[in-house]
This record gives sequence, structure tokens and C-alpha cells, in this order.
Amino acid sequence: MASRDQVELSAERRRFAGWAWLVAGLGVLIGEAIAAAAFKPRYSYAANYFSDLGVPVCDVVVAGRPICSPLHIAMSLGLGTHAALLLVGFVIALGAAPRRGARLILVLAGLQAIGAALVLLFPGPPPTVPDRSLPYHVLGAVAAIVCGNLVILAWAWPGVREVPGWLWLARRVLPIIGLLAIGGLLRAQVTHDFLFGEGTWERISIYTIFGWEIAAGAWLLRSKGAVPTKPAG
Repeated sequence: MASRDQVELSAERRRFAGWAWLVAGLGVLIGEAIAAAAFKPRYSYAANYFSDLGVPVCDVVVAGRPICSPLHIAMSLGLGTHAALLLVGFVIALGAAPRRGARLILVLAGLQAIGAALVLLFPGPPPTVPDRSLPYHVLGAVAAIVCGNLVILAWAWPGVREVPGWLWLARRVLPIIGLLAIGGLLRAQVTHDFLFGEGTWERISIYTIFGWEIAAGAWLLRSKGAVPTKPAG
């Protein structure tokens, strides 16, 4: 039985939130794979940045990386859909929840969506965009990654037996790994000691978000009955 601070997440809300998160995670990975397959001369998941796939111009070299992404629209659609559905999923799941803690979660999800929008509007550093727009791209990428991981860490279903242990672990561990990875990338960019490829650091920091979305969405769709839920606060 749910406590006074807990409410029941209806089957309808559970289904909608589940689909939102599942499609968000799978959609962006599919868009990435499509764009990467068409990338020229060859896309490296270890060396290239995720946003290289969204650059709308060809025959440019950025920091020594030749970039040409003929299907950049696939990555852009995937990223845009992902940001919107991540936010929608939290809005749906919080619709019947207590107000305590909900504001923080929605603010973080909203900032993640705004960050992704900035990455789409300013898809890369010069010469792909004007020099003055580079800070917007960097700010958007950091906001999307940091807030995307933080919102997962902030969300919780405390004391709910229906939530399996592996999902609890994913919610706690994946965002921490993602935040450490983006911190490692920022440090490496300053020291120029990357240890791994730049793309590897970035992918660890964003795949934690996608992985949680797929796991949480799939569980919500498979779970039966109303799910007691409570936002962290």
C-alpha cells in the first residue's frame, strides 16, 4: 500500500511514460547509427563527437577531424525527439505525484531539453558555425549531458517493492558514471591528455542517459497494475 507521500501511477500514465522513455532512448540511437553509416570519410565512435553527426555542411575540418554527414537530419531528428520525449515522460509520470521534489525534476528535464535544442541550432564549432556561436554549442552540450544525468539521479521510487533491484541500481549508478565521464572529457580538453578517444568520453556520458531511458521505459511497459511512485525530495 502506498504511504501518505506516495500515489498510484495509473496504468495509462505508466504506459505513456514507458513508451516516451523507450522511444526516446531507442530513437536517438537509431538516428545516430543511420547518420554514422553515411558519414564520410568514416565515422569513429571513439574519436568523433556525437554532434559531428549533426553538422549540416560537408568538406570541413574541425580540430583535425574531417566532417561530412550527409544524413545529419537523422541524428538531428533523433536528438530532438529524445529531448522532447525525456521531458514528456517525466511530466506524465509526475502528473499524479506529490509536488515535493517534482519542481526540481521538471527543471532539470527542461534544461536538458533546452541544451539539446542549442546543440541542434548550433551544431558544431567553427567553421561549421560562426565563431560567436561556439559558446552556445558548448553550453548546450554540457547542459544536456549534465542535466540529463542529474534528472535520472533525482528521480526515484523509494520503498516500492515492485521496482526491481537492477532498475534501482541503474538509476543510481548510470548517472554517476555519466557525470564522471563528462568531467573526464572536460578535464582532458584542458590538459590534452585524453587517455581514451574524445568520442569515448562523450559517449559514456550520454549513453548512460539513453540506457536508463530504455531500461525504465521497458520496465514500465512490462509491469502490471498501478505503480506507487514518489519523486525524490
